[in-house]
Amino acid sequence: FDKENGGLSHARNLGIDYFSGNIKLQKSKANNELGGGDNTNLKAKECLDISLDSKDITQSYQLKNTHYQYETKKTYSCKNNTSKEVNPHSLDSYSLALQTYEVRDSNPYHIKQVFMQASKAQELLTHQDICSNENAVASKAQENTLQDDIKNTSLQSLESTPQSSPCLHIPPHIDYLIFLDSDDYWERECIEECVRGFMKCKKQGQSVEVVWFEFYCLLNGRATTDDNWMQLYGAEEKILTPQEWIQKTRSFWLSWGALIEFRFLKFIGLRFLNGVLYEDGAFGVMLFMQAQRILRLPKLLYCYRIREQSITNPTTIQAPPSYLQDIYIRFKNAGGGDFNAYNRARSLFYLTLQLVEFFDSLPQNDLTKMAKQNFLPTYIKYCFSVFDFSNDPLNLKDEFYKLLPRIDIKLSFYQTLIVRYPFLRPFLVKLRVAYLWQKDLERKFRRWCKSKKYKIAQA
Repeated sequence: FDKENGGLSHARNLGIDYFSGNIKLQKSKANNELGGGDNTNLKAKECLDISLDSKDITQSYQLKNTHYQYETKKTYSCKNNTSKEVNPHSLDSYSLALQTYEVRDSNPYHIKQVFMQASKAQELLTHQDICSNENAVASKAQENTLQDDIKNTSLQSLESTPQSSPCLHIPPHIDYLIFLDSDDYWERECIEECVRGFMKCKKQGQSVEVVWFEFYCLLNGRATTDDNWMQLYGAEEKILTPQEWIQKTRSFWLSWGALIEFRFLKFIGLRFLNGVLYEDGAFGVMLFMQAQRILRLPKLLYCYRIREQSITNPTTIQAPPSYLQDIYIRFKNAGGGDFNAYNRARSLFYLTLQLVEFFDSLPQNDLTKMAKQNFLPTYIKYCFSVFDFSNDPLNLKDEFYKLLPRIDIKLSFYQTLIVRYPFLRPFLVKLRVAYLWQKDLERKFRRWCKSKKYKIAQA
C-alpha cells in the first residue's frame, strides 16, 4: 500500500478495513513488470515476495540464535533444474509480476496505489506457505492430534478465498488477525501455538475470541521479562473471562500480543484511535471487555525491541512524523516548549475521552462499573498534564470539562484548584509551567555537576 504516513494506528486500521472488504480496489490502467535493475516503483518492490513461474519449489529455514536473530533463506528450483538460494529481503536480481490497483469510491486512508502480485504467483506462494505449515505440523503429529485441525483450517481458508474479477480485487478470507511492529519479531512457533490454542479450546467446547500470549523485551542486547504479564496473571495456561481479567489490573495495553478471531473483531467494529501514542491501551481494554473468553497462553512468543528514536521514545532533536507536522508547527508558533511532552499529554487525553465514551455505550453492569473504577482514575490523572503547557494549539484545556463528571479520585491541592476554580486556570498554568522549568533547570545542573566530577576523577 502506497499511502500517506498516518501513523501506526492508521496502518493497522487499514489492514483491518482491507480484510473486512471495506476498501474497494480496482485495477489501474497501467500494469507494472518490475525487473531487477529497474529502480522505479521501489516501494512496491520492497514490499513483495519473489514471484517465479515454477511449481517445483522447496523451502528451507535456518534458525540462527532463536532469541535474537531469525535468518530465513529460501531455495527455489527453477525450470532449468538450477537452484537458487535467495535472501527474501534482497530482490534486486529477480523479476516481480505486479498488478497495480487504485481505490474506488471513498479513500479515507489517502491510498495512492496498491501493488499486488499477479494471481498465479500469489496462488503459488500461498500454496507453498500452506505446504510449509503442513510439513511443520506433520513432524509433530504424534505429539498433538490437534495439528490436523490446524491443517484443515488453513486449507479451508485457502479454498474459500474468492477469486478476483478482471477489474475488482476481492480481499482473501482470513480466520485470524495478528499485528507485528517493524522493530519486533515473532518466535518461529508463535502462529502455530496460537492456532493450536484456538483449536484446543474449540474441542473443549469453550471457544475463545482471543489468544493472549507473552513477550520479552530486548534492550541493548539484553532480554528481560520484567515487564510482561506473568507477574499479574501467573505462568498457567487458562481461559479467562473479562471479569477475571479485569480484577488484576489497573493499567492495560494490547495490540501485537494476541491472535484475534477476525470474525469477532469485524463484528464489534473495533479500531485503533488514529494519530496518537499509546493507542494499544484503549484498544486492549475495549477488545477484552467485549470478548466472551480469552485464552491466556503464558509462552514467550514475541520479542519487543526497545530503542531510542522510536515512536514512543523520540529524542528532543528528532523531527516529528509527517502526520504531526501541522500540530508541531502550531505548537512552535504559539511559543514552543517540549513538543514530545505535549504529544504524550494530547494522546492520553484523547484516549481517555475514547474510553469514557466506550464505557458509556456499554450496559451499566458490574463489569462496566469495575472497568471504570480500575482504568479511569489512572487515565484521568494523566489528563491533568494538559495544564503543564502555557501554549495549547488544540485547546485541550477547554475540553477538560468533559472529564469533570468522571473525576472520583483523590486530587492534589493543585488539581483541586484546577477542577473547582476554572477562572484561576490561566494563572495556575503559569505557576505550573514556571515550576516545571525550575525543576528541569535543577535536573540539568545536577547532571552537569555530575559530569564535571566524573571528568575530574578521570583526569
